[in-house]
Amino acid sequence: MDTVLAFENTLTAQDLALLRKAGEATHAAGIRMYLVGGSVRDALLGRQVLDLDLVTEAPAEEVARILTQPLNAQVRARSQFGTLKLHAEGRTLDLATSRTERYARPGALPSVQPGPIEADLWRRDFSVNAMAVALWPDNFGTLLDPTGGQGDVQRGVIRALHSESFQDDATRILRAVRYATRLDFRIERRTLGWLKRDLRYLDAISPPRLRRELERLFEEVDAPGCLRLAHRLGVLSAVHPALGHPGLRKAIQAARRMAPATQGLLVLLTYGCAATEIDSLSDRLGLTNEQRKVVKDTQSVKALEPHLTYPRLLPHEFADAVNGMAPEAVLTASLLASDRFAQSRLLRFVDSWSRVVPALTGRDLERLGVPPGPLMGTLLDELRDARIDSRIRSKQAEIKYVKRWLRQVQ
Repeated sequence: MDTVLAFENTLTAQDLALLRKAGEATHAAGIRMYLVGGSVRDALLGRQVLDLDLVTEAPAEEVARILTQPLNAQVRARSQFGTLKLHAEGRTLDLATSRTERYARPGALPSVQPGPIEADLWRRDFSVNAMAVALWPDNFGTLLDPTGGQGDVQRGVIRALHSESFQDDATRILRAVRYATRLDFRIERRTLGWLKRDLRYLDAISPPRLRRELERLFEEVDAPGCLRLAHRLGVLSAVHPALGHPGLRKAIQAARRMAPATQGLLVLLTYGCAATEIDSLSDRLGLTNEQRKVVKDTQSVKALEPHLTYPRLLPHEFADAVNGMAPEAVLTASLLASDRFAQSRLLRFVDSWSRVVPALTGRDLERLGVPPGPLMGTLLDELRDARIDSRIRSKQAEIKYVKRWLRQVQ
C-alpha cells in the first residue's frame, strides 16, 4: 500500500497551496512534479518543512516558463547542474531536472545527464534524502521510495546508497556527521565502515568546497555535537593532521559556552594547533583573508598568555596587549587558556574593558582648552586607561583630570 504524506502539520497553508498549484500547472502540461530530498525526510519526521526542493523529468527551464503565470514566478539564479531558483509568491523554490551523475575521479564535480526520477533518487547521498513525493492532483502526497529511505527514517539510520559513495564525493563524510547529529540518528554499520575506510578521500576535495562543508557544520544548531562526532570518527584529523591536537576535546567542550558562530568555532578548533601548522591548515581549509587573520590572532593571544599572567600588569596594560585582536580570538583564549588568572582577565576584556571609552569627546576636550592634534589623541587614550584601571569613574572626574593635565603642560 502506498504511503501518502499528510502535509497539513509540516507545511504552512501558504506553502501547501503553492505546491498544489505547481503540481496542477505542470500536470496540465503533461509533466509530473515531485517534492524531493530533505523536505520529504522532514515531513516523515513530523518536522516543519523549510525548503521546497522540486524535481521534474522535464527541463527545469521549460518548467519555470510553465510556472511563471500561475505562480507569478521569476527565475532568480541558475547553476552549472541545470538547477534554478524560482521566486514565487514570496517563496523561493529550488527547481531541478531529474538526472544521473558520473564522477570522473574522486573529489571531482560530477558530470550530469537528464535521467528518470528513480535514477535521480539513487544518485543521492543517503537513503533518508532519496525520497520523493508526487505533487500532481491524482497522487498528491504519494511517496516514491526506491532506496528504502522511509524505513531508515523510522529506524533513525543514516545509510549510504552504495559502497563507493564517499569515494565519489568525500564531502558526504561531513554531511553524514551533520545529519546524524541534527536528526539524532546513528550511522548504519556498513556505512560507518565505508566512511572510516574512505577518510583519505577528503584529500581530493578542493579547499573552497571543504571550507563550505565545515561552515555548514558550524552553522548547525548542535555544532558542538557535530564536532564531537567528527573528532570521534577521525574526520577532523583526516581534514588536516593539525586538527588532531591533544587539546581538541577540551576545545569542543568549550564550544558549548560560545554562541554559534563560524569564526568562533573555527578558532576554537585551531587554538591548540602548533603555530608552525597554521599556514598549512589555513591553505587546506581555503580560509578567507578575514578568517586567516582571526586564526593568526588566536595564535598571537595564545603566545601572550605567559605575559598576561603577571599579577602586577595593570588592567589597561593587559587591555593594550590584546587590543586590536579579533574578539573571537580573545574569547577563545578566555575559554582555553591554561592559567585561570589569564582566563579571568581575558574574559573581563571581552565583557567590559574592550568597550571602555572616555565620557569626554574630542570636542569636549577642545572646549576645555586642549589644542587639536596628537596630544588630544594621547589624552583620550590616558582617559580610557584610567577608566579601565578604575582610577576615574565619572565624567566629572575626567574633567578634573583634563584640567590638571592642562596645568602641568602649560
